[in-house]
Amino acid sequence: MTFTYDNTLSTDLAVTRFNLSDISSGDGPYPDKTNFPDETINALLTSEGSTTGATAACFEALSTAWASYALSEKGVNDAFDGKGVSKIFKVLADDWRAKAGGGARAPSSGVMRGDWQQTNYTTDL
Repeated sequence: MTFTYDNTLSTDLAVTRFNLSDISSGDGPYPDKTNFPDETINALLTSEGSTTGATAACFEALSTAWASYALSEKGVNDAFDGKGVSKIFKVLADDWRAKAGGGARAPSSGVMRGDWQQTNYTTDL
């Protein structure tokens, strides 16, 4: 997995990393401090069609990652709760989805959500 960052923001990859504050190798936004791989961001840029959509998708992934991180820590100068961090990333994802070029919302719990509609669906498996 590759990590690159260009602080001139001359590529969509660099802009997306900047939006995520994922700009230092080994000090990423995931609970274990990993960064988004370049390959993942580039795939999201392709599938989402914009840096705004890719940023929203990354924040959605971070929300999921932090939600499954059960640890809460309290240090001398700070404290955090994995579930609370997850909620913050969810709000950020929603904010980025609401921007122009943010794309449709990701499916959640059997509900398809778009910027203009909500449709419940069922499937027989």
